[in-house]
Amino acid sequence: MNKLGLSTQVPTRIVFMTNGQHRILKVGKAAIVFKPTTQKVMMVENDLVFLTIQAIQELGKEGVSEDIIQQLTRVLRTVAPDQLQKDIKLAPVWIKQILYAIVKKIKFHD
Repeated sequence: MNKLGLSTQVPTRIVFMTNGQHRILKVGKAAIVFKPTTQKVMMVENDLVFLTIQAIQELGKEGVSEDIIQQLTRVLRTVAPDQLQKDIKLAPVWIKQILYAIVKKIKFHD
């Protein structure tokens, strides 16, 4: 969330996406979280698109406000259009709908 400009908080937990089980390791005050995801999502090539998919998933359908969409539009504008289209296809269906709406905003502003 911080890397996408959706939060100013510096995370005290590090999240690794895995095809294994959910697991949390405590290291002092910090935590390392192993969070399961699908093989399909792991195939996303662009780091910003991957982080965006994870952020949207973390926020949930109800948590994605117009302000969030505006910020993600600014961030994803830096991704090559063909790469963005390719990686969106790997997202879960409900996230694809949000990402396609963002792509539409990007195209109308160019």
